[in-house]
Amino acid sequence: TDANYQEMSQYYLMQTVRGEEGAISALMSKKMQKELATKAGLPVLGSCMIHADKGVFEIPETVKYPCFIKPNISKNSAKSTMRRCDNEEELAQALTALSRRKPVDMLVEDFVNIKTEISILGLCADKDVVGPGVFFATRDGHAEHRGVAMTGELVPPEWLEPLHTQIMQFLSTLGYTGLYDVDIVRTVEGKMYFVEVNLRYGASGFALTKAGVNLPGMYADYMVYGTPIDTDCHLGEYGQTFVSEKILIDEYVGNRISADVIKECMSESDIPFIKDKDDPKPYNHFKKFYQVAGLRRRLQ
Repeated sequence: TDANYQEMSQYYLMQTVRGEEGAISALMSKKMQKELATKAGLPVLGSCMIHADKGVFEIPETVKYPCFIKPNISKNSAKSTMRRCDNEEELAQALTALSRRKPVDMLVEDFVNIKTEISILGLCADKDVVGPGVFFATRDGHAEHRGVAMTGELVPPEWLEPLHTQIMQFLSTLGYTGLYDVDIVRTVEGKMYFVEVNLRYGASGFALTKAGVNLPGMYADYMVYGTPIDTDCHLGEYGQTFVSEKILIDEYVGNRISADVIKECMSESDIPFIKDKDDPKPYNHFKKFYQVAGLRRRLQ
């Protein structure tokens, strides 16, 4: 976090919100992000935050069921704490279990049937914002990987308009300097909602680099040399697909996909994150984990 920004920034190049100590930590709150996004006119799911401590909490009457709960600040809890609750009894049971060991702040959102998970990956330099990397998940992960793309497709920003422009304007008001990853959902009814902005780069950013825009490199040039970020940058080719071998193997170990699905995903994707014909050693090493994964799967 940036709780000690003033001291650490003397030795490190750090992401920041206007150089204010602790500002990034505060902005990591999903509740705060939703309030700012709502004020900016972005479509946001209805929600409330519930503080629970050793099974003591109060559930507002405004909660709609089914609902979906998630930690207000992601780094404070594992993704396994995220879940759907179909009624007040299930919500109460979940809050009681989660707060048994330590106090928790859980964001309770209206539940929607999600058709597509969408992400915008980009770079902010205070008011200058670029977001050339838009992709949607073609195959989602499950359980702890809910909302994480096993495979995805890169699409032009225009595919997301007018929401893309609205989000760029919203980001420019935050005073943030650093890489970001915005999460959006599209429901089966076709509605789109802003979910959150992660103040770090998503793993799928490697696909953007392979497609022609090296945002981490652009960020480094800005921080080290003062080179202005290229607000007109765009991917060299859209429509390319990518696959995350790490998510594939996790899903396989969890008995959520088969070995045939792994082969299918690998053969259909243009951009693998590990496999590279010009640099085969990493994937040759990674393939050993498939054998371990198969053994773990059989032992379950």
